[in-house]
Amino acid sequence: MGAINDNNVDTRYFITLFNGGEFPMSIGTCNPFSVLGSPYQMATCVDATNLLWTLYSDDDCTTEIEEYKYNGTTQTGLGNFLDYDCTIGRSDEYTSVEFSVGGCDTQTKVIMNAALSTCAQNTDAGNGVLTADEYRSISVYCSSQIAELLYYDNPNTQFSSCTDEKFYQVRNATTTCGYMLTASDSDVYGRLIECTVDPVGADDANRLSIFVSVFGVFFVIFALF
Repeated sequence: MGAINDNNVDTRYFITLFNGGEFPMSIGTCNPFSVLGSPYQMATCVDATNLLWTLYSDDDCTTEIEEYKYNGTTQTGLGNFLDYDCTIGRSDEYTSVEFSVGGCDTQTKVIMNAALSTCAQNTDAGNGVLTADEYRSISVYCSSQIAELLYYDNPNTQFSSCTDEKFYQVRNATTTCGYMLTASDSDVYGRLIECTVDPVGADDANRLSIFVSVFGVFFVIFALF
């Protein structure tokens, strides 16, 4: 097994439900409850310890259904549903992935914004078929070329653990839509839209220019000696 990718960022997050299982979502972004869409949800940090969780009927989170407030005492454990981090000073690093059911050319599409480097304990598979000995943890990685859903074997506990020795499998989404995984007997396709730590579609020429400039500085310094 090769090295397991990790963006190694300290980001704010909210562990919520996606497709029936726990998933790390980004603070301040609009997210679906499943690959079928509605209802939608958004979590916002009121301050360092208080979080507002709002449900919406539309995919841009403008038509509110109801809202809930949490102050940290309702958390059920590290990486479990309703766990969150609103630490002041932390950034919001995430990847946006478009999911579609049954193929790439379909009307059944949603965009999920997953918090990076955040471990969640997935205790369901969308239809309640997981038993305790099948529980797995999940974390997310991204670059300008790929988003990875990383799964870890972590049975018989409600607490998440995404350590290398527990690594189980990875499911990828690239900038070109393709098969990603199967959930509840439906094939789900994924397409990478955004990666905040390494922007998708960044100008490679600019990156090369920066490299050449930096290299030139080192060359001049070397020449002086």
